[in-house]
Amino acid sequence: MMSKNSSIESASSDALRLKALQSGFESRVEVNQRMLIDKMLARYSSDFVVCRELIQNSDDAKATSFHFEITCNDDLSSSCEKDFHNKTITEIRAINNGLVFNETDWKRVAAIAEGNTNVESVGQFGVGFFSVFSFSEEPIITSGNEYMAFIWRDDNSLTTYRHELPIDQQSQLTSIILKMRTKYILHTEINREFDPTIDINQQTTTNSPNKKKQKKSLPIETMTDIIPIINLSQLKAYFTKVLSFTKYINELIIKINQKIIFKVTKTKKKIPSTKSNLQFKKNSIHNMLRLDTFIQTEQTFSIDHGPSITLNHISVDATLIIDDNYHNHIRRILKKSLPPCVQIQLLYAPNNVIMKQQQVSTNSNLNMKILNSLIPLKFQNNDIYPSGLIFIGLGTHQTTGIGMHVYSHLIPTIERENLDLQDPYISKWNRELLLSVGQIAKFVYDQLMNENKQFQSTLASYSFQPSVPNNEIGTILLDGFFSSNKDLLVPVKRSPSDINLSLVSSTEAYIANSKYIHSFLSLPLVPYELSQNGLFQSLKDRDLIIEVNNELIESTIITTILLSSQFVEFLHWLSSQHHDDKQYIKRLLSIVRFRETIQSPIITLEKLKNYDNFNISTILPLPSHVLPASVATYLSRDELQKQLSLTPLTLKDFLHFYLLKTQQYLFTKENTSTCLLSIISKHSGQLNKTEWNKLKTTLSTMACIPTNQGMKIPNESYIPSSMLSSDLPVITLNVPQNLTDIDNEQEDDKQSIIDTMENPVSEEFLKRLGCRTLNVQSFVHARSSSTNSNAHNMKSLIEHLMEERDNMSEGDFNALKQSECLRGTTLIPSKETTRKYAPQDLHFPSIAIQLQWSTLPIIDWHDIDPYSREYAFLKEIGVREVPDLQKLINRIIEEHNEHKNKSIYDYKLPIALKFLAENFQQHYSKLWKTAKIKQPFLPSYSSSKTLVLSLPEEVFKDESPLCATLLPDVVQLFEEHFNIGLLGVKDRPTLTVAFDILMEKKEDILNVQSAAKIFAYMNELDGLSRPLIERISKLAFIPLQGTDDFMKPSQVFIRPDSTTSSSSRLRQINVILPPSSSDNDDDDDEMTRTNGRRRRKRNVKTTIPKNKKTKTTSSIPLVMDDDTDKSGLIDYVDYGSEGNSFLLGIGVLHQPSAIVLAELLIDRQADYFSNLNRNNPNELKQKLLAYTSCLRQLANASNELQSAALIKRLKNEAWCLGYQTVERRSNNEKQRMFKIVSPNEIYLDDDHQCAIDLQPLLPPDESELTKLYEKFGAQWLSECVKRTLVHKGKVATSDRGNKLRDLIQYRLDMLFVNNRGEKMDNLDEKHIDMLRTNLSVYEVDGIQCQLTFQKKTITLESTDSSSCALEHDKNKVSLYFQKHIREFDYIDIASELARFVFKKPLDTIVHTISDKLASPLETLKRRGVPVDRLLQHNQQNIRSTVQMIPQENQSNHHRYQQSHIEMSGHVEDFNHHQIKDDTKLYSILKKGRAYTQTKFIQQEHVKDEIDHSCEAVPSANMTRHKELFHTLPLYIERNVAITDKMLDQAKQLAWILIGLANHVFKIPIETLHLYRDINGARIAFNDRRALFFNLRYYEQVFANKVQPYLQSTSSSIPIIHTIINFYFILTCHELAHNLEIAHNSNFINHLETIAVKFLTEKDLFLQQFSFQNYLQN
Repeated sequence: MMSKNSSIESASSDALRLKALQSGFESRVEVNQRMLIDKMLARYSSDFVVCRELIQNSDDAKATSFHFEITCNDDLSSSCEKDFHNKTITEIRAINNGLVFNETDWKRVAAIAEGNTNVESVGQFGVGFFSVFSFSEEPIITSGNEYMAFIWRDDNSLTTYRHELPIDQQSQLTSIILKMRTKYILHTEINREFDPTIDINQQTTTNSPNKKKQKKSLPIETMTDIIPIINLSQLKAYFTKVLSFTKYINELIIKINQKIIFKVTKTKKKIPSTKSNLQFKKNSIHNMLRLDTFIQTEQTFSIDHGPSITLNHISVDATLIIDDNYHNHIRRILKKSLPPCVQIQLLYAPNNVIMKQQQVSTNSNLNMKILNSLIPLKFQNNDIYPSGLIFIGLGTHQTTGIGMHVYSHLIPTIERENLDLQDPYISKWNRELLLSVGQIAKFVYDQLMNENKQFQSTLASYSFQPSVPNNEIGTILLDGFFSSNKDLLVPVKRSPSDINLSLVSSTEAYIANSKYIHSFLSLPLVPYELSQNGLFQSLKDRDLIIEVNNELIESTIITTILLSSQFVEFLHWLSSQHHDDKQYIKRLLSIVRFRETIQSPIITLEKLKNYDNFNISTILPLPSHVLPASVATYLSRDELQKQLSLTPLTLKDFLHFYLLKTQQYLFTKENTSTCLLSIISKHSGQLNKTEWNKLKTTLSTMACIPTNQGMKIPNESYIPSSMLSSDLPVITLNVPQNLTDIDNEQEDDKQSIIDTMENPVSEEFLKRLGCRTLNVQSFVHARSSSTNSNAHNMKSLIEHLMEERDNMSEGDFNALKQSECLRGTTLIPSKETTRKYAPQDLHFPSIAIQLQWSTLPIIDWHDIDPYSREYAFLKEIGVREVPDLQKLINRIIEEHNEHKNKSIYDYKLPIALKFLAENFQQHYSKLWKTAKIKQPFLPSYSSSKTLVLSLPEEVFKDESPLCATLLPDVVQLFEEHFNIGLLGVKDRPTLTVAFDILMEKKEDILNVQSAAKIFAYMNELDGLSRPLIERISKLAFIPLQGTDDFMKPSQVFIRPDSTTSSSSRLRQINVILPPSSSDNDDDDDEMTRTNGRRRRKRNVKTTIPKNKKTKTTSSIPLVMDDDTDKSGLIDYVDYGSEGNSFLLGIGVLHQPSAIVLAELLIDRQADYFSNLNRNNPNELKQKLLAYTSCLRQLANASNELQSAALIKRLKNEAWCLGYQTVERRSNNEKQRMFKIVSPNEIYLDDDHQCAIDLQPLLPPDESELTKLYEKFGAQWLSECVKRTLVHKGKVATSDRGNKLRDLIQYRLDMLFVNNRGEKMDNLDEKHIDMLRTNLSVYEVDGIQCQLTFQKKTITLESTDSSSCALEHDKNKVSLYFQKHIREFDYIDIASELARFVFKKPLDTIVHTISDKLASPLETLKRRGVPVDRLLQHNQQNIRSTVQMIPQENQSNHHRYQQSHIEMSGHVEDFNHHQIKDDTKLYSILKKGRAYTQTKFIQQEHVKDEIDHSCEAVPSANMTRHKELFHTLPLYIERNVAITDKMLDQAKQLAWILIGLANHVFKIPIETLHLYRDINGARIAFNDRRALFFNLRYYEQVFANKVQPYLQSTSSSIPIIHTIINFYFILTCHELAHNLEIAHNSNFINHLETIAVKFLTEKDLFLQQFSFQNYLQN
């Protein structure tokens, strides 16, 4: 409706306008000119806007001079501007010498918004002149001979009056006379903080945050009014800035009361053009302009009677080349055209000006400040910032973002302070001009970089920064700068050592963010000071320069060798980065290489972790993990430790490195050893006792001490002393001496003396190291020769030695200990024993007396006081208070040997043994741990009660059948003083020790009789562990009755409790009678015959063979712990309860594992059956029974047989029991013989008729053995027999044959497809076409069958062969069937068709084809077979096709089908099919009948059983629900409405199923699934071991009944019992299908086994089950 009205109004608008013109009431639109001008003035709010407009108009009029004359209310004649401070301005006149007004000018100035139509003029809008109304209410213009006055009428209408000037006032000048409308004050005093740049631009640059913002000249506030001011200084600066790009004006003058106060002029000097300037021609980026000429000039700005400044000026003439369409849009907006030639001008500071500004800190001269404000740069704290401005005629507040002022024919907004980037057409023009400015700036940059080397000054103008207030201006200009494809040259230093800079393309240059990087990285780097320029940030943003990162530094450092100074900078850089990644620092330090000078060797620092704080001499090699002191001194501790994670090199690490074998040579050279010893000496106080000992041990054998006789070991070196003779090697190191007299107060002086010495080494350090202070032998010899008496001589020597003790070094003292300086003897002296001994070889006399040891060397001082100083000194130098441990042990053995022939009861313990017991704790306990005594010394008795000496670790306190036992007196002796366990004697051995002893002695002590006692003893021992069991399992040590060999734990077994045999069950097995047996079975071979011919069971994997002359016996069921005697295969031992317990603990089993059993069968089967007693025919039966039992156990655990080596044996070696029927030639009697062969010699019976006819070697008739044999290589018989069928007799056609042909051809398209209608694999399409077009069916007299097996062929008669045969040639396929058969055998027919069509037919395919031929189409459709195409025919065709082949017993068949059709087809409600009445149920169960006939004969027929509820997969049109129900998925048939109630009931059913899975069957819950159909008959089904349960059955049968009990915790609710029992049996049923697909006898056996097996677990589960938590998913 809205759309319709709109169209009507639009269509009638022209008519309405015309009607209004013809008869409407006319009224003019009134404009309030006062308000219009006031609103325009509001847009012109910036400072000096009046000056700007008047100067701009003057420049447009080609004026060369502009005067700004101020009149104040004071008639002062002074020319000093300060005198006019705070004076009131009454009038302002702006005078220029440009072209006088013509008639057009007078008309345009009186009009608002007409603008200047001159394309060269800057004015665009025609409103700029009216800014004068901000100063004057009624301005007057004089020009040439005329003038015009502006007069207000009625306060809202502006009127102009034009009149001729008096003759005396006429001139060629133009004046604007402004009588001030309001009071203005003139300010002439200068603020000390005045900055003309800021005053003019009224902004600070974005990158100068520290710069103070200039205070603007604010109006003066009084009590009644606000008085505006004009600041003279700012006015001067503005006028100077105006001259930057004036086209004609080159002089600006300010007068006050007719006195010239300020005059600034501009002069130009052209710079000669270079070759590149002359070649400057290019188009703008979007081809709107052609840049033609490039002119450079110098512009000098001078202040009268003051300074001047010269800047560089660039002018480029550009020709307009835009298209007319775009130009027309511009004309429409601007009301004038764009100029045909556009000038683009740039103003920038030359290098000399920039350098001068950098050198001058401050300038207090106002005029100089004003001139400096022209420079488009700002200088702040040695930093330079760009401050270029955009000029639109005159200056604006818009910055360029670079160090250049820019002027061009840019189109501004109406107030002319900003560029118009909003209008799409004007924006396009302005952007093109700005892009062109960038192009020109790039051209200038290239020139400057090539012409001079003052790169910092040159780059100052190109430090790109964001432009303000509109940052888009700078961005556009920057885009123009980088628009060229030409390389941008930047200055770089190619290596840290370079002095001069080079120019390279920016894409080849690198930039770094740290000044340290420039000092060590050998890359073409932009110097750090230059890299701070904004240009390089722009290069980085545009990926036009390579930024140095950590990865680049790492890759460069690895190829660079740094000098030491560069390496220091490198470390400074690493320290300054504050890296969080400490691994990066470590990695860099590990790869860096440096050297002191070019000639110095290269230093690498692998795994750097320390720095040198010892100032290690450069003549010493430094560890690769230590930073040299020459480098470390330049870094602070904070840098070293916190940033670089380095720690000071400790003395411990220092010694670790220099004491390495590869570095020890340094101690053998005088110069390096001197440095090392000095450092160690200076810091030796840091060493603990262990470290000191290690140092002494290493250096004591090393010639590391410089002496006057060369390098000597410490013990051979003597510290300088007056007591030494000149022939001794005296140390030449700087050893500070004679400093001991210095007082503690002069300790600093002492230290300063030491510090002035080169490599000092302290005397105390040398002493501790082992250096000598005196020669012991000389000293002893001198003191000994001074007396004659031996006793007195001894005492005198000891006294002198005690006097010199404090002066001895450690080396001296050690030399004294080892020197033979003391006189010794024995209790019974002799010439040989009385001599000089080393102290450590002598004992105090009391010890020898106590031990009654006459040969023990003692000191020759019998009456020495044990409490004297001399006794203590002798003890210190090594004289023994007790004998050496080894000597004492030898003494014990010596004493024992004197009494060893005595009996245990008469044996006397050695005195030395008692001494050991008494003194062990005080003198021997510490030595005992390291003594490693190897001689037996403890009196004990062996297991045979023989007196022996034993080692502590080989003897025990408790009596043992394996080991020696300590004498009780020995135990008592030691226990009186300490725990004998300190010697290592234990109460009993560990199991490991005992077993080692057993293995060592097993041949002597271990047999069937002794094993029980030994194993029982070992059962009491501790230490059984997994490693020990694994070790024992590989050793043979278990005696076996009847053999001298020992068995491994895996080769024998211990019978379980006898109660286990009672659970065995009988099982039928076939036993072979050997040829010599007298037992003959004369019973005929029983066969089932139908219609006079023998039937075969074909394609059934597990069958029971029926063979002639086979005797059957009953025996114990084959479980491993049955009563069957398996001796020879499985050997059992019994060594009593304790002995058996030990064996069970080490891995002996009650029965073998699958792996062990397999190896036993392979290894022992030959001997097992070879040792037969011919007089006992039952022995073979028992052995076959036992062997079959073993095979059955192996089959049940075949999944454990994973070892590759074992699998190879099982495939290639003999272990499989097989039976073969053979015919004896003597009496044509058939006998069933057994053989043990490899699996590939066994044939699995899947064609029983062939088995009867060919009599191959078959496995025992047990399905599990069939699977076992197949797993390891046995072949199915049908795959090894070639079967050929040919017809015999007369060939004839018949109605039955034609109907069979029609049936095959009619159903041909569905015979060889799956239930989804997809063709099966391995089809021969050509043969299918032959069946479709060239199939014939004939009756014949018979079918002959030929079987070829193992290169032998037999021929069977018709009664023993197939009922049909299919033959074919090139163009014809013929199916022959025996005419005497009453019913077609569809299995035979399907077999022939499958062999013809499939390249490799499968058993399941034959049954599928048979079913599709024999079943009605409606039945097949319900099963999911794609018969829709066939059902498109009329019912008559279908009925005639089905009835082509009549079936007998049809009425009975249909009755059977009727009783099951609903349950097997469609079931709308399962609940209707439940038998509600128990009485009725029992009645049905009782309805049976007795079979009274003597024979049972039943014709062979195909039973059309439709119920496939457990065997067939449901229709595939189900979709999995998005949620899981207790982890079970739910599949829902299409078109089923999903409700919350349904999902809740799904949780209930899932709760039941996962409970049964987890607690009863222990099966993975992943195998369980739910599904919900519409009206299917299946309750559950098994799809390749995936179990599916119908939710709808649970909904309709159980859900409502159990609803009241869902939150009950009771376990005795009948309906819950019913549900659990039902789903228990249902799950058993489906699990049985994992083992057998068909519903046959095998299936029933499996179902029975499973149900009985888990019945108890089900009952336990039922006691605990409730639905209470079923909602917790």
